[in-house]
Amino acid sequence: MKKLSAGTRVIILIGCCGALAIFSSTISKSPILAIFAKELGATTAQAGIIASMSTIPGILISYIAGDLSDRFGYKKIMIASLVVFSSAPLIYQLVSSPWQLGAVRFYHGFATAAFNPVAMAAIAAFSGKNTGQNLSIYSSVTMVGRALAPTVGGAAYDLGGYRTVYVIAVVAGTSALLLALWFFGRSKKDMEQAISKKNDGEAEKLSFFRKLWSLLTYRPLLFASALNATMYFGYGAFEMVFPLYAKDIISRPA
Repeated sequence: MKKLSAGTRVIILIGCCGALAIFSSTISKSPILAIFAKELGATTAQAGIIASMSTIPGILISYIAGDLSDRFGYKKIMIASLVVFSSAPLIYQLVSSPWQLGAVRFYHGFATAAFNPVAMAAIAAFSGKNTGQNLSIYSSVTMVGRALAPTVGGAAYDLGGYRTVYVIAVVAGTSALLLALWFFGRSKKDMEQAISKKNDGEAEKLSFFRKLWSLLTYRPLLFASALNATMYFGYGAFEMVFPLYAKDIISRPA
């Protein structure tokens, strides 16, 4: 049997970690977040604000996380984000008010904000001519975790309430962290190729703000970003309102 290359092993690892991490993150919000917020006394408007709190870190630090990974390597950023994935579900269980829930969502948002762009950068670094294919595989694998989470979360809520859901989230997030630590320790030589990967040529000489400006003025990127933002706007609104709507229908007298 042909031995897998270092690049392939890294891509498989990141895909598995991504699936577990996204599962942990998604089960923490879908479908229970809106219901949890309402039971804590939040208004519908406040529930929407609570849901949006996790996206703020993505706006603030996704670019910074990517830049730091270029400078210091992928490993440290991914491990830090996985620590957030594994620890945030523990804090949900201490929440007793809407503003506390919003604060936890803000903290939890740092996980995906840092992990996703760095994970995709690491995959691209090892992919060569197969970048598009490998990124698509990574996306599909993480979608498995995203698809399973609402079903498992809903069933767990029916069986044991919020605590059961967040225990499952802790297990999934911690599993992703332990898998990454095990692989990085076991395959340190292989991973050094990834964590030392830097942009070649002129891009490496650009300052943080010059690189940011070049991205902000790149029209194809702005167009793709606008399309993505529109998609997420619609999806986010549906994801937050639908559980409340469904719960209201179920609770109506026959």
